[in-house]
Amino acid sequence: MNGIFSMTQFLQEYPEVLDPRRLVDDEEHYRRWIAARETLVWKAYAARERAISYRGFKVGCAVYAWRPYREAKEAWQVSEDPADYMGVRWTTFTGANMKTAEDIRPVCAEQVAVSAARMAGYTRIIGIVVVGEPQTDHDSGLSHRTLHPCGVCRRTLAALPEVHGDTPILTGGIDGDVIHLEEFSLDELVQLHEI
Repeated sequence: MNGIFSMTQFLQEYPEVLDPRRLVDDEEHYRRWIAARETLVWKAYAARERAISYRGFKVGCAVYAWRPYREAKEAWQVSEDPADYMGVRWTTFTGANMKTAEDIRPVCAEQVAVSAARMAGYTRIIGIVVVGEPQTDHDSGLSHRTLHPCGVCRRTLAALPEVHGDTPILTGGIDGDVIHLEEFSLDELVQLHEI
């Protein structure tokens, strides 16, 4: 290629890599999730800075989402850069919690991030990262060293077509300069908290 990128030559050499019509299976989604987890943890951590909490309880969430070829096709056609294609099919959405006063209904970080993915036309949530200071779960009464999605978020995620029971949820608990991590599937979190 002599130092000059040629999309045509790249696709001739590796047609299966970027073929926007190819099927994407669960194994590929999982490989991409594994590769993206560390970055997603830091994106969730950074999203906390945009949280609004009258009591200083800040939560950040990063959602790794995917959309099929038919939704990504338009963006693929206007660019020959493979990075544009990957950013169209797999991308990250972030969210932060908002609760401005005790008597105000909260908006959870997970709901913000998943809603952004839905509104952008992403039809599958590949994985979710939630980071914040751990607290006792209001619904189950369980305490963990990582912050788990609340009961409302667990029920909401379980009801969404974009989120599957085996969708991985990486929970992070901030302890000074350390972020403790635990990974569950949505089904495991629901069973653990019995809600």
